[in-house]
Amino acid sequence: MRRLLPVVLGAVLLLAGAAVAAAPSQRQVTFSFTELWLEEDSVYEEEGVLYADGWMVVEAEHLPELTLSSLPLLGSGAAGRLLIEGLSLSYLDAERLAELDPEGEYGFDESCMELAVRLYLDRAAVESVLGLELSNLESEWAAKSEEIVAYWIDAVYEAYYACGADLAYGDDLYLSPEDGGLVEVALEPVEDGGAVLEILAVSWGLEALVGRLFEQWTGVGYWFYDLNLSGEIGAEESSLYFETAVSYLLYEYYYPYPDNYTCWVWEGYSLLPPLPESLALLGLEEGYLDYAAEYEGIPRAWRLKEGEQILFHMPEGWHPKAWWEPYGPPQSADGGYDLAAPGVSYRWEENLLIFPGPMDMEKWAQRYSALYWEEAGGLPSGLPYVELSAGAHYFVSGKGLITGIVIFLFLLAAWGLVHGSVALARLPRRADL
Repeated sequence: MRRLLPVVLGAVLLLAGAAVAAAPSQRQVTFSFTELWLEEDSVYEEEGVLYADGWMVVEAEHLPELTLSSLPLLGSGAAGRLLIEGLSLSYLDAERLAELDPEGEYGFDESCMELAVRLYLDRAAVESVLGLELSNLESEWAAKSEEIVAYWIDAVYEAYYACGADLAYGDDLYLSPEDGGLVEVALEPVEDGGAVLEILAVSWGLEALVGRLFEQWTGVGYWFYDLNLSGEIGAEESSLYFETAVSYLLYEYYYPYPDNYTCWVWEGYSLLPPLPESLALLGLEEGYLDYAAEYEGIPRAWRLKEGEQILFHMPEGWHPKAWWEPYGPPQSADGGYDLAAPGVSYRWEENLLIFPGPMDMEKWAQRYSALYWEEAGGLPSGLPYVELSAGAHYFVSGKGLITGIVIFLFLLAAWGLVHGSVALARLPRRADL
């Protein structure tokens, strides 16, 4: 029997390992705000309000919502692997303007954005993404490249207007050569039978398109620049990693008497202006405009799904107010709230705020701030809402005292344990009968 036990345990472990290996990979997404640029020479003023930018890092693995078939394709998207070796999006500086448009033919200026992409497609992806035959790839590309590029440009235009990027940008897209934009695409076959695609596009309004696509994914919109992205898109899921600077990430706000203090505020917004057309895209009622009209962008909230989280790194010399919102528990799959699960947390030793998913912050506010919500007539000031106050958190400034108290309590508990053990040893033992 004793010899049989290790065999049984081994079989159980093997079966458990096989079950774990067969289980689908869990979706994981982390939005990390790693830098906040609050230095005096970094902040800027617009219409009497001071703003500050920051740096965001997004790590996303096992995304079932992004697959080859969800891209604008001429093929089926049923198989293959598309590797994003590099994608960058940045504004044009004077030097780059001189390189791209030395004669001023396009009329580019420093509000234009340059999109540079390098993609690798394996053999299956060449067929399912590009719709090209592998037998003679170069001649196939020469014959069909104009059709493929025109199809892609049309798809970008369609997405731009469908998601309301024109409302956010306040202007149209000028991507195609007919509109004054620049698009160049080159394909190079590689030895394994796949291909490398290089794409260069210069236009106005690309940052609005990227920001609105991000907003459709998360619920909040941002103006991105100096974005760098890499990743892999397959037939069933994708993984992405990107870093980007974010404009208007924080704004400065002064609380008058009796509070009488100034802080920086981080909260969620839509890129869309408070217009009826925007409400239709966001699925909001028209009465919401009565509340949102005072904002340049409509207040919105993050929608964190299962496996998602926000990491908000506070800069040195700043700390969050103790009553940031939402401060409640995460939302469960049935729409309720698991009071036993950890909610928004603050790691004072790292000066880090953590927002765990799943958490629909707008629904949270409707439930836990019902009176405030009703008085505001809509989303109360945008969520999440974090105030950054100058100075170190009181846990940090008083960590010497806190450490002393912890050590004292530990020594007190140790003394009590030793004293109790000695007292127990002195008790008379009952003789064994």
